[in-house]
Amino acid sequence: MSKRYSAAQKHFNKLAGRLRKEVAATRKECVLLSQEVRLLKAENENLKYENQQNRDWTKRLLEYAELDKSDIKIACEKDKEVAGLIGMFRQFSNLI
Repeated sequence: MSKRYSAAQKHFNKLAGRLRKEVAATRKECVLLSQEVRLLKAENENLKYENQQNRDWTKRLLEYAELDKSDIKIACEKDKEVAGLIGMFRQFSNLI
């Protein structure tokens, strides 16, 4: 026995099928957009970090521009010591 559908039922089934396809396509697009948003957020964080590094570097250069040679040597040594301490802290935190 085959099922016989009325015209209204056939129209409803056709419409429901089309809507299911649209929902699936929309979900797929939503997943792709979510992935793109995640990538853009990561890129934004990297750029913020790089921007902060550049600002720090510019600030140091401006400070050095105001110093004489002996003061520049002292400041460079101080920066090297600070960088060394930061490296030690990073190594220590990696051990923990």
